[in-house]
Amino acid sequence: MALPKRRTPKAKQRSRRGHHGVSIPQLVRCTTCRSLHINHQTCKVCGTYNGRQVLNQEEELTAAAADDGDEIEDDDEDEDDD
Repeated sequence: MALPKRRTPKAKQRSRRGHHGVSIPQLVRCTTCRSLHINHQTCKVCGTYNGRQVLNQEEELTAAAADDGDEIEDDDEDEDDD
């Protein structure tokens, strides 16, 4: 396996990795509800993409609420063992 003869200087290493920086995602306005969302993705507020209704937000909200209700913790059972 080949090994480098010399250590790579920090300047050379950092100039090579100059394009590795994190960029801010481009936000655009939704054509229906005028809220900000990431470009080329569905709007999380109204569920539309490219002028079409893709997600039904009411069903997702009720499904998420039902999922949260299933997780009921029973801490009272520990206290009844007295």
